[in-house]
Amino acid sequence: MLAFLCLSFIGVKAQKVTVAGAVQDTLQEGLAFTTVCLLSPEDSTLKYFALTNEVGGFVIKDVAADTYILQINRLGFINHYQTIQPETLKNDLLLGNIPLKEATYNLDGVSIYGEQAPVMIKNDTVEYNAKSFKTQTTDNVENLLKKLPGVEVDRDGNIKAQGEQVQKVMVDGKEFFGNNPKMATKNLNAKSIDKVQVYDKKSDLSEFTGDDDGETQKVINLQLKEDHKEGGFGEATAGVGTDNRFQGKANFNRFSKKSQLSLLG
Repeated sequence: MLAFLCLSFIGVKAQKVTVAGAVQDTLQEGLAFTTVCLLSPEDSTLKYFALTNEVGGFVIKDVAADTYILQINRLGFINHYQTIQPETLKNDLLLGNIPLKEATYNLDGVSIYGEQAPVMIKNDTVEYNAKSFKTQTTDNVENLLKKLPGVEVDRDGNIKAQGEQVQKVMVDGKEFFGNNPKMATKNLNAKSIDKVQVYDKKSDLSEFTGDDDGETQKVINLQLKEDHKEGGFGEATAGVGTDNRFQGKANFNRFSKKSQLSLLG
């Protein structure tokens, strides 16, 4: 009987539910492509995430019973916050219609401080706020990318975003030591990143000629924190064998706001 009770308790504890609702403006029009996040109340890190569909509806599946801060964010509107308690997640939670008010500001002599959402949609760019995703001190950018909703990193370090292969990883809008995306993801520390932006970049030919040829490639741009815009990385290997044979190689790479320097030997 005791074993049965323990198993029953574990089953209830592990139960996961769906949170759903709809986001509207004050005229009751659905707001598409609005970010809906469930945040940890302790440190505001992102736990679950969804985007609203064409009519403003959203569904977040497999939510564990816990305390969350519901944050709904859309550019040009005031953020919506709501506390969700674990007792409301015993069954699927239907939040109904959630209205957002347009953000209006009087700029005369007023300072405006924006609230940072974990994920923002800005035109055709998905922007992730890196500090909303918990990483360790020694984690590289690859570890950070694995935590971003909509981004996948395989065992070899290849990246997909929104189901498409990422062709380039830029740093502050510039190529980072060539065309290899892994140069940035494997060598930059996750704690140095302020924002991660995902977008479709026009082909080099289109950008050069100004004529859109319809060709695009998925690109990730890493925005560095202001105090991490200079740094360096490298590696060295050496080996010895019989008959006075030896080998060695080393490289060191240094970057700043204005330049990138590589030394190979």
